[in-house]
Amino acid sequence: MHHSWAHIPPATQNRDEEEADLVRANNAIARLTGRKARGYRSPSWDLSEHTIDLLLHHSFQYDSSMMGADYLPYRARRGDVAKLGEPFHFGEETDLIEMPISWSLDDYPHFEFVRTAAAIQPGLQPARAVMQSWLDEFVYMKKTVDWGVLTFTCHPFISGRGHRIMLLEKLIRTLKDKGAVFQRADHTVEEFRKRTKARKAA
Repeated sequence: MHHSWAHIPPATQNRDEEEADLVRANNAIARLTGRKARGYRSPSWDLSEHTIDLLLHHSFQYDSSMMGADYLPYRARRGDVAKLGEPFHFGEETDLIEMPISWSLDDYPHFEFVRTAAAIQPGLQPARAVMQSWLDEFVYMKKTVDWGVLTFTCHPFISGRGHRIMLLEKLIRTLKDKGAVFQRADHTVEEFRKRTKARKAA
């Protein structure tokens, strides 16, 4: 998955800067793996007004930066209009599939202590409590949808600490015992497209 070159949130860049970063990272990915990335995750999950168009232009199949659904992938839109005090207007759906994410399923806000001039992110939560929360999320998903996706976001320098990785391994075993299937995001996108097509044909 493409996660930018310089890890600069696209919302702080102009279109040319954002595209240059996108292309540079994708070229590096192609040199290393033999093919360009199929999916994209924005730094800080912070898209610009140009991101969707750029991803489509560069043949990305999916994005995983937005939180428009809890468990179900959906088609990313462009051209939404949100004005204070007025109804929200949806833009057009695109062929780019959005794989939903959530800050609650990301290890960073749970574990990282960050202090800035304006705020403190306390982090340092007990790993056992976080893993239980993630397990509970899966149990709830199974109760409420026939098919769904949970995207856990784990950074090596955060979840990779000894006691956390031990509990993460336990979580994975428990999820598998409860029927979870672990698969690549691009394969999940393909499955979503097939399920959507079958549902429309029914």
